[in-house]
Amino acid sequence: MKLSIIILNYNSGTYLASCLSSIYASKLHKYLIEVIVVDNASTDKSIKLTKKIEKSNPSIINIKYLILKTNIGFSAGNNRGVKISSP
Repeated sequence: MKLSIIILNYNSGTYLASCLSSIYASKLHKYLIEVIVVDNASTDKSIKLTKKIEKSNPSIINIKYLILKTNIGFSAGNNRGVKISSP
């Protein structure tokens, strides 16, 4: 069984970094999980910061990014994340 964690992001780079750190501190990454970060047209450097954290921490695995060009709202953003999750 695989667990997909979908994180919807809109201009919350600081919180996104803390969120990822929390997920990996909980040792969930030892199991079959994937983290899907849906960036809902952020104007800050959230994804750049997240990718920097990912590079600096070799234990972080299987992060997918979906970067949207327009903000489509919370529900639609989550639905997009579900669509790209692994079966």
